Amino acid sequence: MASSLVIVYHRQPYEEHIVDGKTVFRENVSPNGIVPALKGFIGQTARASWVAWKKSPAGKPPKFQRRITVKDGYGSYEVVRLPLSSEQISQFYHVTSKEALWPIINSFPDQYSTENCDWATFREVNQLFAAAACEEAALGAVVWVHDYNLWLVPSLVREQRPDVKIAFFHHTPFPPADVFNILPWRDEIIDSLLAW
Repeated sequence: MASSLVIVYHRQPYEEHIVDGKTVFRENVSPNGIVPALKGFIGQTARASWVAWKKSPAGKPPKFQRRITVKDGYGSYEVVRLPLSSEQISQFYHVTSKEALWPIINSFPDQYSTENCDWATFREVNQLFAAAACEEAALGAVVWVHDYNLWLVPSLVREQRPDVKIAFFHHTPFPPADVFNILPWRDEIIDSLLAW
């Protein structure tokens, strides 16, 4: 069954703990309020999915279920976990997002660097998120994309699924044009953000 709401966020909507040899899902204890805020929409829809990543060894089948059903205080929903390698996570999140994009978003161009960035990997990971979102979405569904490290997802979803409604939430300020224009990928990013 397809979902009328698909949340696309890099974090899983729970923490995993091993208790007596079994995996147990618990509410996030991080002070980050994003996950509970996004989960608040789940109870307001008949069928929802959440697309996130989970670390997996490169070149090997993941040792976890790609899709699980979660039932918690917010409702029942599907979680689609994208297997990303350590290298993909590093390039997508820790290097490109944090070393290049984060300083620009926060208007600290003196701390910005693309020296170690691999934009092709960043794009590839965004493509994986977009493809999973498109597979989950019912006709006319809302695909809710969350945050700057998924800036390319809107255009990738729009290309595949012109029927869906795309929502994009940016929990940080957007930089002024003179700072944003430092990014060598600015045109691709803006084209994507305008694709809703």
